[in-house]
Amino acid sequence: MRILNLSGETKETALKRLVNQVGDGTFLLVLHTFADKEASRGILSIQIDEIVENHCFASWNYLMKKILSHPLPFIKLTRT
Repeated sequence: MRILNLSGETKETALKRLVNQVGDGTFLLVLHTFADKEASRGILSIQIDEIVENHCFASWNYLMKKILSHPLPFIKLTRT
């Protein structure tokens, strides 16, 4: 889990790099991170929860901005 291993001092550029590396799998990575975080709640998890949630939401927002700024074409033109 890469998002769970990030510290609170992780910069936005690192999250953007993560989203670019994972690509379409970012959606599944964020969902899996939330599931793992909820399943492994412990005594010290409150501070870590906030950090992980912030990283997940930031990654999700960057992915949505990336998709909206570069949408897939409706019609794919090919040369014959």
